[in-house]
This record gives sequence, C-alpha cells and structure tokens, in this order.
Amino acid sequence: MDIEKSFRHTSSLTKEQKVAIEMTEDLFVKVADFLNGQLESREKSLCMTKLQEAKFWAIENTAKNHK
Repeated sequence: MDIEKSFRHTSSLTKEQKVAIEMTEDLFVKVADFLNGQLESREKSLCMTKLQEAKFWAIENTAKNHK
C-alpha cells in the first residue's frame, strides 16, 4: 500500500483527471435527479446515500489512478 497516496490529498490533478471527475459528477447528478423525482421512502434515502458513497469512490479512483 502506498501510504502517501492513500492518506494525503493531492490537489495537483491533471487536466484529464479534472475532466474525468467533472464527467463522473455529471453522470451521478443525472441519476440523483432521476431518483429525486421518486416518492420519499427509506429505500430512496438509502439509495441516495449509497449513490453519494459511490460518487466519492469513483472520484477517489480517478484522482489516484487515472492515466
């Protein structure tokens, strides 16, 4: 495990990483907008929480591993 890479925030993202992160965020916003139109429920709440978590991990992956 690369400790520095895992525990330090890197603000020096490449242009390609920034574009990939923006595209990722756009896709997650589209899904969240769709789900937000659904009736309120425990399942919707859990889904939104998991969607936020998935977005976090997708962006972390891009920030640390994008080529």
